[in-house]
Amino acid sequence: MANVNDIRPQMHVITDCGTVIGLVDGLEDGLIRLSGSDLDFRGDHHYIPVEWVDRVDARVHLNRSWPEVEHDWVLEAVPVEA
Repeated sequence: MANVNDIRPQMHVITDCGTVIGLVDGLEDGLIRLSGSDLDFRGDHHYIPVEWVDRVDARVHLNRSWPEVEHDWVLEAVPVEA
């Protein structure tokens, strides 16, 4: 897994198939909170586990495709169990 300490607000999040799914709004309990204004989410924040991060450079690259992300992300922050 990538160094999640390198993840900063306003970084683009991109799937392994090249789809930009949004901007980082923040980190919360082992989850990345995506900005609620992205991809017509009607203001809802979406959360993805930091375990999905493959690498971090100028963007956050995920190890999942867009269909996988869309199927598995959540609308509320539920802490990830260790």
